[in-house]
Amino acid sequence: MTLGPDPGLLDAFAAALDAERNALLARDADALRAACAIKTDCLRRLAQVDASHFAPGPHAERLRALADLNRANGELIARRRRDVEWTLSRLGRATPAPAYDPSGRVGTASGGRDLALA
Repeated sequence: MTLGPDPGLLDAFAAALDAERNALLARDADALRAACAIKTDCLRRLAQVDASHFAPGPHAERLRALADLNRANGELIARRRRDVEWTLSRLGRATPAPAYDPSGRVGTASGGRDLALA
């Protein structure tokens, strides 16, 4: 499909990225889910736009800046995930390692210890 860019689409994408970052910083899961839904919708709509509308020119520069913001959000997500994994490892939960089950399928082996028994 070859559509021209909707003037508000890049604004909506920028707002979704900002909302995503704010939700990540605030550790607000509900706001993060909402921002990601809007971001995904914007990306789906951007994928339908003819790429010639974005290169070269002001749209290309803005998309590059938005891509940088998206990468920065991804780095923040990765950092948060490492923090969670580190905390869980200190609590005795190991990251599941891939393992084969008796029928030869790949599954996960659960190593670790119980923190409490009932």
